[in-house]
Amino acid sequence: MEEIIGANLGLLAVALVIIVTLAKAIRIVPQSEKFVVERFGRLRSVLGPGLN
Repeated sequence: MEEIIGANLGLLAVALVIIVTLAKAIRIVPQSEKFVVERFGRLRSVLGPGLN
């Protein structure tokens, strides 16, 4: 019984990490706005309106 609970807990942890990573990766830019993406202070890209 303990092995089943441990295996399910591991799968739940992996699923949680995947969900959090996806939620952090997707940005919704409001209409008529642009987002500037910088990495280490340098311009990387400019995101237009919509899902990015």
